Amino acid sequence: MAETIKDASLATIRGGAAIERFDLALAEIAANIADPNTRPTDKRKIILEVTLQPSEDRESVATSFKVVTKPAPLTPVVALIYIGNRNGKAVAVTYDPAQDDLFQGNDPDVLPLRRSQEGSAS
Repeated sequence: MAETIKDASLATIRGGAAIERFDLALAEIAANIADPNTRPTDKRKIILEVTLQPSEDRESVATSFKVVTKPAPLTPVVALIYIGNRNGKAVAVTYDPAQDDLFQGNDPDVLPLRRSQEGSAS
C-alpha cells in the first residue's frame, strides 16, 4: 500500500521541532511570570520566526525555525551605600558610620526581657 504523503505543517516539519521549541519557550516564560523578582504585569513575548529559503529550481525549500523569548526583566534591587574616609582614602560601606551601633554588647543600660508565667515577655 502506498504511503500517504502528509502536507507540511509545524507538526510535521522535522517531527514537530518548532512546536517543541515553542513549548520550551513557554515553560521559560511561565517560570519568569512565577519569579517574584519580576513585575507580575509586565508583558512577555515568544517570537516564532520561520525562515524559508527556496532552491534555485523551486522544488525544495530549506526551512528553519527560531524561537526567541522576551521575559520580563528582574526588578531593580535598591540599596544605600555610604561614602566615608579611611586613612585618607575614600571608601564605600554598607552601613552608616555616623549611626551609633544600638547593640554594642555589654551595655549596662540594656536589660534582658524576662518571661512571665503566661509565656509573654515582661
